[in-house]
Amino acid sequence: MTLKQQHFYYGAILSAIIENNPDASVAMLQRNDEHRGIFTIETNTSQKCCIFFKQALQKKKETKVWQFLFSDDDVDILKIYYNEKIPTFIYLLCRTSELKNSEIAVLKLDEFLNLNKESITIKPNHHNFDISRGKSPSNDFSIARNRITKDFDTLITEVVKDSNGYYCPRCNIPIDIEQLIQRHCCCQH
Repeated sequence: MTLKQQHFYYGAILSAIIENNPDASVAMLQRNDEHRGIFTIETNTSQKCCIFFKQALQKKKETKVWQFLFSDDDVDILKIYYNEKIPTFIYLLCRTSELKNSEIAVLKLDEFLNLNKESITIKPNHHNFDISRGKSPSNDFSIARNRITKDFDTLITEVVKDSNGYYCPRCNIPIDIEQLIQRHCCCQH
């Protein structure tokens, strides 16, 4: 087997994830499509999530802007994870031609689905990544550039709290936020 270019890109993302999540166990989901990186994660607190990888080269060397294209198959797969109530994160490798100044944006699945687009444009802005919603910058929304440094337990907890009971970090069924705060899972009743 020879290595392909995406192996190197996905390796960069996995390396950053492992660096910030020494307690996480990474298991690769088997897929027929070799162009996609989809992994399941289980933390030492038994919380589960999925991660989905995409990469893009900056549009022009003089401007830091990346455009990520999502195929119909990508969107269908992400919707399956949403319907199965699995907290899912999209890791977007914003790569530069020389690689050394590349960055990773972490988009929550709900944020991606709310865009309702197959193409998203990202540009860095101080402490955030601005994600374009259209031609006017006033419609953009921002995500923190430091999400890549957050561990999965923190990210999953954020998603569960923001979901108003849609996600359960342990059993993938709805959980009451009060139960989460008290560290009780709905599957332990």
